[in-house]
Amino acid sequence: MKKHNNTNNLIKSLMITGAVLGAGTFVGKENVHADNVKPASQTTKATASSSSINQKKVSLTKQTQISSAKAAVSSAQTAVNNDTKNVDSTKASYDAAQASVKQAQANVSSASSAVDHAKQLSENAQSVINNDKQQVAQASSAVNTAKQNVASASSAVTNAQNKASQAQQSVNNAQKGVDQAQANVSSAQAANSSEISATQSQISSIKSQQSSVTQDKNDAEGQQFGAQANVDDDKGNLQNAQNSLDQEKDTLNGLKDKEDQQEKQANDALSQAQQAWGQGQIALDSSVKSAWNQFHNDFDASGLETANGQSEVGRTAFANATQGQLEDMNNHTMPNGQNVTLGYVPSANAEDNVKNIDINNIDANTMNRLTDYAAGLINQIRSELNMPMVTVSNDSKRLAGEVVQGYDDDNWSIPDKGMQHDMGRVFAPLYDKSNDLSYVSEICSSWNGSANFDQKVSYNDLQYDVFEGIASMLFNDQDSSEGHAEEITDANNKTNSAAIGIGFDKYGWMHIEFYQGDNNSPIHKDAQDVPALPYNDASSADQNLINTLNNVDTSLRGQIAAQQETVNDAQALVDQQQKAYDQDNATLQAINKRISDDTAKLNDLNNQLTAAQNKLADLQAGSQVTAAKQALADAQSKLNDANNALNSANQGVADAKANLNNANQAYQAAQAKLVEAQSKLASDAQATKNAPQAIANAQKTLQQAQSTLNAAQANLNKTALAYSNAQKQLQADQNKLTVAQEKLAKLTGQPMPVKPADKPAAKPEGSSSVSGTPSGNGSTSTSGATTGDKPAAKPSDDTKPGQTGTSSSTTADKPAANGSQSGSSSASTDKPAAKPEGSTNTASGSASKPAGEQSSSASADKPAAKPEDSTNTASGTANPEKPAGEQSSSANSASSAATSDSNKQTANKTTSVKAVRHIVSSARAKEETTKEKSSVVSIATSKHEFANISNENSTSKNSLPQTGEQSIKGSILAGIASILTGFGLLGVSKKKRN
Repeated sequence: MKKHNNTNNLIKSLMITGAVLGAGTFVGKENVHADNVKPASQTTKATASSSSINQKKVSLTKQTQISSAKAAVSSAQTAVNNDTKNVDSTKASYDAAQASVKQAQANVSSASSAVDHAKQLSENAQSVINNDKQQVAQASSAVNTAKQNVASASSAVTNAQNKASQAQQSVNNAQKGVDQAQANVSSAQAANSSEISATQSQISSIKSQQSSVTQDKNDAEGQQFGAQANVDDDKGNLQNAQNSLDQEKDTLNGLKDKEDQQEKQANDALSQAQQAWGQGQIALDSSVKSAWNQFHNDFDASGLETANGQSEVGRTAFANATQGQLEDMNNHTMPNGQNVTLGYVPSANAEDNVKNIDINNIDANTMNRLTDYAAGLINQIRSELNMPMVTVSNDSKRLAGEVVQGYDDDNWSIPDKGMQHDMGRVFAPLYDKSNDLSYVSEICSSWNGSANFDQKVSYNDLQYDVFEGIASMLFNDQDSSEGHAEEITDANNKTNSAAIGIGFDKYGWMHIEFYQGDNNSPIHKDAQDVPALPYNDASSADQNLINTLNNVDTSLRGQIAAQQETVNDAQALVDQQQKAYDQDNATLQAINKRISDDTAKLNDLNNQLTAAQNKLADLQAGSQVTAAKQALADAQSKLNDANNALNSANQGVADAKANLNNANQAYQAAQAKLVEAQSKLASDAQATKNAPQAIANAQKTLQQAQSTLNAAQANLNKTALAYSNAQKQLQADQNKLTVAQEKLAKLTGQPMPVKPADKPAAKPEGSSSVSGTPSGNGSTSTSGATTGDKPAAKPSDDTKPGQTGTSSSTTADKPAANGSQSGSSSASTDKPAAKPEGSTNTASGSASKPAGEQSSSASADKPAAKPEDSTNTASGTANPEKPAGEQSSSANSASSAATSDSNKQTANKTTSVKAVRHIVSSARAKEETTKEKSSVVSIATSKHEFANISNENSTSKNSLPQTGEQSIKGSILAGIASILTGFGLLGVSKKKRN
């Protein structure tokens, strides 16, 4: 208490001296004693005198210092402005990061619920299926019951119609009595006999028509029941046929799916094999090569047979080794029935599959490609046997074309000629000395393509014919004593430098011509080397393809064909039932129209009859007819009774038909319910199959959502630290600005800028306002109110011993009343945020009060969900939107972690506890708290992990709002330093303290 009194006396002295000397203006409390205040006139004189002396003492050096001080103030102000913008920017980034975390947490919760839901569906699947089966059984029972009800109602209709027929007979009999009575009356009325006779004739005619129409209507109604029954049966039959068709189609689709799977596996294996085959290859295994070496040893270098050759030892060995090789290459079938030849690779060019080539008019480009392909394949075989390669020249292609044309000109069909070659054509180039040839040979093979050679074929058809022809002449040449294989492999050493040409005759046979000449022969003039087709070891790929094709269920194609027939039969039955339904329905509609037309006719005839009868009654008169009329009345009474009985019987028929109609509707409804139950059973069964995939998809989504949450949490930590650092920088630069302003004030003798104390700067919506008033016991009581839609700030935890805590209240529309409370803190909103099980909510109160004086309360009507195990800490923070010098009446602001999603309330310019708690270590947090006790955000490690560490309310009470100075003692010391030495200020101060 004494310390505060000495300070107040010192303030009084400084205020008086400052007024006299013009050293600066300080705003203090208005509790100055009268005996310390000088008269106004004396103060004015002293000020004027001091100002005059100071102005005369201004030197050039001081002006320079003033300019420098102004520049320092301007620079410091610029830094503060930039820092303020940086605080706003980092705050916006932090708010965005908070929103991202919240959304990511919601996504994790949603994904987790989806996983649980998918698992629950999977676990309950069998229960659902069993329930569906029970529903189907119940629906089937209901259909049977409804069908029995229809039969009972039909029987009731028949009985009612029989009664109606009997009633009609009674009417007819009664009508006869009436007719007789009417005849008696007529005979009595002789005077009007002529007109009466005519009227009676009219009545008779009408009655006759009535009888005819009634009979037709009765007949139609009798037919109506049967027609309706037929239509109802047709509907049931049509539905059953359609159900059967759907089931058969499902079976067919299942078989096709299996076939498609087999086809895919086979295509994959074939694709792998074709990649290994390259452009195509004919593989020779070790046994074939060994046998061929024996075959090759049958000839000497000049091509003459050796002793072994004459005994055909090698030729026989080669024939035995190649036995069955062609079948091993060809006997493979894809699931779709397509044949596969091991080693053959068709051209991948789509145009090469177009069947647009006439075998008798093959263009030059196609022939060149086929010739090179044949030469490459032959050279591949020879390279495997280490034999010389063949070449291709323009002359070899020309001569081969002439030979083939000669076959066509001679109409030479090799099969028709006893499998003999057209020798004259083959050896013609040899006999022509201009060709300078030493050896000519020809090998031929019949058409091997899949298409008919006498129609348009594709390039791939021709290429396959070349491949298969060479393979067959190499591996299946026993009938020709391996003569074709001998030429292909050059086993006889006669074609070691041959140029070849190929062609196709009009009978589909491929011809390969070998031309061996001297070095100067034109055949070699422009000969081109043709590289051997690349050869790879494809045995593994071949075996994989063979195994795949061997595992093909060949019965599937037959099953699919049979099932397709079943589907076709089921479709025919549906069509038949539909036709029957259409015909029977048309018949029923015609009967209904007939009944409707007869009813209209009867109504008209009844009207005509009534009119005629009335006319007849008018004509009848006189006593002579009284008895006849009485008899007629009696007969008419009987007729009326009979008609009433008929009407009652007809009503019985109508009621029975209505009951039958209701029974039919109930039957149809039961059938529909049965179909619905069966459909649900099928749907749920399919859903059960899909359940594992649904769980996997949901779990994947959950993992992705958790990854997103982790990234968002990391970003939140980063932005929170940046926001804290920006506030610290702002406070530091504000302090620099204050120092610069004080220095400038000292140099110029002008007061520092002062903002009106009664007009504080407007706070942003949702900010917290704190005011302080002195209390009699030396402590300070503060109260806070938050306006707008955002939650109020909570007090700082920095309350020192001897002070009370702060009371903070939040309202949705109006600020809370200020009041002095002791050690309590409360926060309430209309819809405060709720936390899930396992979360922690901590409200900060007075940190230094005894345990008995501290209380913390929080009320919530509709808490908003927070992630499990999250921590919500309410603590006071400084208002980041205001410089330190503008926080005298808004020293503390708070962030409310419990906000309402419905009102979208967010704490303005505050930071989240759970984001910052991971930023720094406990040691660093304590260091930050120790270093800086200003109104900035610091990082602590207690439960209030992101607390607003501010100066005490007593300090805020004595601060200088126009400069941002946080301690009035520092301002007093700065003022003392700025007062000119020699005025005896220290002496005056000392006198005041005494």
